[in-house]
Amino acid sequence: MKKLLLALLVIVMVILFIPVQVLADTGTYKIDNYTVTLTPQSDGSVDISYYQQWTVLSGNIPWITVGLPNTSYTITGSGDNVSNIRDDSGSGWDGVYIGLDRTYYANQSFTILFTVNDRSLLTESTGNWGINFTPGWYDNAVIGIMDINLDSPISPSEYTFNPPPTSIIGSTITWEKTNLPGGYQFNVSFSSTDGSFILRGAMPVTTNITSIATNNGVNGIFIFFIVAIVVIFLAIVIHALVKQSKARAAYASPEVSPIGNKKYLGSSATLEDQKKELEENKDKVNEYIIGEKDKIHDDEKAKQISDYAEQHNLSLNGDNYVDNYGHSYNNNLLWMLIMMNSMHTSQTFGTLANNSLTGRIYQRPGVSNPPTFHVPPPSCHCACVACACACACACAGGHAAGCTIKLKNIKTGNSDD
Repeated sequence: MKKLLLALLVIVMVILFIPVQVLADTGTYKIDNYTVTLTPQSDGSVDISYYQQWTVLSGNIPWITVGLPNTSYTITGSGDNVSNIRDDSGSGWDGVYIGLDRTYYANQSFTILFTVNDRSLLTESTGNWGINFTPGWYDNAVIGIMDINLDSPISPSEYTFNPPPTSIIGSTITWEKTNLPGGYQFNVSFSSTDGSFILRGAMPVTTNITSIATNNGVNGIFIFFIVAIVVIFLAIVIHALVKQSKARAAYASPEVSPIGNKKYLGSSATLEDQKKELEENKDKVNEYIIGEKDKIHDDEKAKQISDYAEQHNLSLNGDNYVDNYGHSYNNNLLWMLIMMNSMHTSQTFGTLANNSLTGRIYQRPGVSNPPTFHVPPPSCHCACVACACACACACAGGHAAGCTIKLKNIKTGNSDD
């Protein structure tokens, strides 16, 4: 029972507190330039281009990871100091792994460039479409200049912006911020009623665009409730198991040794008859002995064997006892006969003790028809919930990787991939 309760508590700790995708930085760094360009396509997808210029301040950086809005993307290209790139999504984090062309050390700089096609960033409702976007942020580095560009497929005058853009040049709409501190999240959102560039039937109608700005908050509340439900469920299970354990103890756990009362030893059958009965029920007696062994001290066991031998007129001959007919009995045999008689007193063979969680308990003297306890088999329904809860923990943890549902952070790595 204690092991089961401990296992349930470990599950709670794992769900609530285990870090997800935590990879320690191997050096300090700053980002001189961070530019993201969004280009909506006629099929409702969005081409996203990422450009970053890094300077290593101390230590070394052999690779990095870049957080993306979701998992619905395809890598379409890479360049500059990118040696290899791959999808690295998992455990509540969405993004790519980028291996650099070499390891960069203090006072060295590198640039990375890659593009993806995202199939769920743009959201469309009846007569309305829009995008809510936050580039991955850095908990441990400042950003010199960050630009978010929109290559608009329609006239810039057709949009509603939040916040207002910094500049509009032709069809390029730009939001710019400078000297961003570590952990700063730069969010922009925009929508339009002009969806003429999207092919009819290219994408299904989804939620209304007015919900985009609050999407992250809604997801956070949803995950909170999932975590709360899991915790409450486990608390109820633990409470029920503790209550059941106490009830079982009231019927199935003698507070004193089962042989402490001499009446347990007063069998009227001859020793040879008892030996025959023992042969027929040896397995059950062994099971009973195992279940009671922790309640009987060695000195009590030795005294009971001596008393039992004296009661049956046995005399000690070397290491064994003998009766008047020359029959020999060793200590192990006498102990099994003692415990068999003890078991007779506390129960019948038909209701033999079973201390596992199968719902059967043995019967103590003076108690008739004790209750039957049933423990349901373990459920694996929590497995799916755990994924969402793990992501929630990552969001709350504030680690370098960062976490949101649609908008993920960027991590830097060490040499152990």
